[in-house]
Amino acid sequence: MSVELLRVSLILASFCALSFAASASTDRAYRAAFLEPILREARVNLVAQNAYRHLRDEVTTRTADTASDAPGDTSENTTDDTTETGRPERISGD
Repeated sequence: MSVELLRVSLILASFCALSFAASASTDRAYRAAFLEPILREARVNLVAQNAYRHLRDEVTTRTADTASDAPGDTSENTTDDTTETGRPERISGD
């Protein structure tokens, strides 16, 4: 692949991106038919990813707590459930 071909490809890609941005921001029909379904799917995927991470962290914490509660261990479990991270949040706009 030559440098000239790469430069021409980048210029064409730039024009396509500019055309897409202009169409998506000005044409409501185009935005409703093309852009909004993609954004909706991205939101669903992000919520699912956050839920997965939250559940994974919860299972990891429970596994670690179970391992520390070995026979003869007199320490109490002091897990604070109020400071969980990774909890999925509702995304507005749906």
